[in-house]
Amino acid sequence: MAYDSTRGVTVLFGGIILFSNYLGDIWEWNGTSWTQRSPTTSPVPRYLHELAYDSVRHVTVLFGGFRNGALGDTWEWNGTTWTMRNPATIPFGRISHAMTYDNARGVTVLFGGYNQSSGYFGDTWEWNGTNWTRYGPTTTPPPREYHAIAFDSNRKVTVMFGGVGWSNLLSDTWEFNGVSLTQRSTATVPPARYVHAMAYDSIRNVTVLFGGWLGSNSFFFSDTWEWDGTNWTKRNPVISPPARAFHALAFDRNRGVTVLFGGYNLGSLRDTWEWNGATWSQRSPVTRPTARADHAMVYDSARGVTVLFGGGSSPSYPSDTWEWNGTTWVLRNQAIHPSGRSGLAMAYDCASGMTVLFGGRNTNGNELSDTWAWDGTSWTQSNAAISPSARNAHAMAYDSARNANVLFGGWNDASYLADIWTYGPTGTVPTITNNP
Repeated sequence: MAYDSTRGVTVLFGGIILFSNYLGDIWEWNGTSWTQRSPTTSPVPRYLHELAYDSVRHVTVLFGGFRNGALGDTWEWNGTTWTMRNPATIPFGRISHAMTYDNARGVTVLFGGYNQSSGYFGDTWEWNGTNWTRYGPTTTPPPREYHAIAFDSNRKVTVMFGGVGWSNLLSDTWEFNGVSLTQRSTATVPPARYVHAMAYDSIRNVTVLFGGWLGSNSFFFSDTWEWDGTNWTKRNPVISPPARAFHALAFDRNRGVTVLFGGYNLGSLRDTWEWNGATWSQRSPVTRPTARADHAMVYDSARGVTVLFGGGSSPSYPSDTWEWNGTTWVLRNQAIHPSGRSGLAMAYDCASGMTVLFGGRNTNGNELSDTWAWDGTSWTQSNAAISPSARNAHAMAYDSARNANVLFGGWNDASYLADIWTYGPTGTVPTITNNP
C-alpha cells in the first residue's frame, strides 16, 4: 500500500490468498470507504511487491513481487491508468524489498530484497520516473554477520574477512578505501569461518586473525593468521590460546602486542593472552572480567589501555566497562552507561580520543541502534540525527586516514546486512556505496 497525497487516498494492489490465489486488483481507501478501480491494463497478479507514491509526478510506483518467480517490472498508477515503464536498466527481479519516496531529491529509493537465484540483496536503486540508477559501486561484499574488520593504517584501507551469510560460511577478503570496495584473491587463505577476531599490528604492518567457528560439529579454530596486504600467512607458534569463537582482539601499540580476552568454546572463557608476532603468552592477573563471549575491545592509544565492554554468558549480559593496562584489569564504574548487550561493535576514534560503541542485542533478544562514546571517565550517548538501523554481529574499525569510524553489515533479526556507514565528529553519514 501507498498513500496518494494528491488525491487523498491510500492505494492497495495485489496480494495472495491461501498461498495460491494471486491477486491483481487495485483498491483505494478515502478514509470512509474502499473503492475498487478497474483499469483496462494492469500488472500481473502478485504478492511481496512494493509500492511508493511519487508526490512530484503524482503517480504510485510499483516494482517487483512474486508470480511463479521473482518479477522485475516497473509500473506507475496515476489514479486512472496503470502504465508499464521500460527503462534500459532495471534492478534484478526480487521480492520482500523496501521502497520509499525521497521528496527532497525527487526519486523513489529501493533497497534489498530476495530472489531464488541470487539470494538476498544488499543493493540500493533510485527511480527518477525515467531510469533506474544503481547507487554506488556494482561490486560489494555479500550480506553477512559475525565477520571481522580492522584498519590497516599503513595502506589506509579497512580490511574485512569472513563471516556467515545465507547458509554460507565465507572466506573472502575485502578492502575499503573510503570510496570503493575491492575483493582480494590470494592463493592461500584462512578456512571459512565466523565469530573470529582481527586486529591491526601497526608496528609490523599486518592484520592479525585468531580463532573462529566452523558452525558445525562444534569445531572451533585455534589458528593464527596474518594479512600483509598481499598474502595471508599462517603462523605456527609453539603455544596458542585454546580454540574459541566470540572472543575479541585489540592491538596495544605501546607494548607491541595483540591482546585477546574471553570467548566461547562449549562454555564462556575469561582468559587473557598476548601475541607479539612470534609467540602467544597467557597473562594471569588477579582481577579480571567475568567469563563472557560476544563482547568488544579496542585500544585507547591516548591513555595506553585496552577497553572492554559488554558480551556475557546468556542469559546474563553485563554492562560493565573494563580496562587492561598490560598488568591489571580495572573495573570502571559509571552511573550512566550503555545497557548490557552482546554482538556490539566498538572502535577507538583517535581524533576525538573516544571509544565509539554501536548496537548489539539486549537480554530480551532485541537489536539495538544506539551510539555511545567513552572518554576514559564517562559514557555519553550520541544524538545523531541519522543512524544505522538496529543490528548485532556487525563490525567496526577506525579509519585514521579519513577520521571516520567504519561500520559494515550485521544481522537485524530478519536479514543479513551489507551496508557501510561512517561516523565522525559531525555525526553519522552514509558512505558513498550502493547500500548507504
